[in-house]
Amino acid sequence: MSISFSISEWSAWMQSDSILQSAYTDLQQTKFTDKPDVADIPAMLRRRLNLLGRASASQVAQLLDEDDSAAIVYCSRHGDIERTLAVLQDIAAREAVSPMNFSLTVHNAIAGVISINKKITSCVSSLASGDEGLVPSLLEAVGLLSDQCRRVVCVHSDVPIPDIYQARVDAPRVPFACCFVVTANEGQALSLEYVDGSPPSGPLPDPVLFVEFLGSDTAAITIRHNGGCWQISKH
Repeated sequence: MSISFSISEWSAWMQSDSILQSAYTDLQQTKFTDKPDVADIPAMLRRRLNLLGRASASQVAQLLDEDDSAAIVYCSRHGDIERTLAVLQDIAAREAVSPMNFSLTVHNAIAGVISINKKITSCVSSLASGDEGLVPSLLEAVGLLSDQCRRVVCVHSDVPIPDIYQARVDAPRVPFACCFVVTANEGQALSLEYVDGSPPSGPLPDPVLFVEFLGSDTAAITIRHNGGCWQISKH
């Protein structure tokens, strides 16, 4: 059984990395810069966001206008792990916890700031699916589509985890943020289905591979999830 949907718009950003860029010379859809462009985000909101939040907001800003009725699905492996660690260190040292750090460690906090910036009042969902969040975010987005919700904006972002955790988890290698708009039938028609096989793994996050796939001539890609293999095909 396959699930049908469409993607109407997309964008992606990764922090500049000469090794990745030289290894993947065919990357066309992903913008590599040292910092994401957040010039359009008001200073009062911008100051609440660190690199993870700014990367996410910069990509959404390219695809959403103010008062857009689209729902948002935000997906991150660890969320704002830098702020979470700062809160834990403050608690361990018996020091006062920063209220801003505490409020922004909630997994949907970044999506909340994005919705405030764009004056979005539709549904906001937040997912934590390890490093295999692409398939769950697509399933969540397709499930939200209805006559009242014709567009769902999916946002994926993560940053390298702090050194204290590096011995256990070493991905992603560089900060990234991807955004794409899921619709019922506007844009590139796609199908998603479970298939036999084992997709190859590499240094690029699956959402980045997906965005590159959308802008390429490739007919299908396979994505790993939950020990299995899922195929996304163009139609």
